[in-house]
Amino acid sequence: MKLGSLNLPSRVLLSPLEGVSDVGFRHLCAHLGAGATFTEMCRAQRIASNNKATLDLIDTHSLIHQPPSPTGIQMLATSPKQLSKALENLEYLATTTRPEYKNIQIIDLNFGCPAPNIINNGAGPALLHRRYIFFH
Repeated sequence: MKLGSLNLPSRVLLSPLEGVSDVGFRHLCAHLGAGATFTEMCRAQRIASNNKATLDLIDTHSLIHQPPSPTGIQMLATSPKQLSKALENLEYLATTTRPEYKNIQIIDLNFGCPAPNIINNGAGPALLHRRYIFFH
């Protein structure tokens, strides 16, 4: 299956599951045939500010499954500026010697979460409602 420029080994994808999609579970799913796996939802602001708990959710390093299955990060942002800072930080982290950030190949922007706390913070579908333009 093709996803953008990626050739995935399987049509089976592990979607982002909050509280479930930790690195161990993602590796198990990749081992069982998932063509790509996704982290749980991460807030862009916390990625931009190097929040340790959030960055720990992103771990893509695998000594178990080689070659590693492509990993995607589901991100939740409240503004284009916040998203841009988070993406810049991810780019930087991928250039470091830390293997946790080497296999980030997909960014999934969360625009569909209907949870009231997400919408009330101006993220997810509320961000689309405000008609921000992310890419020009």
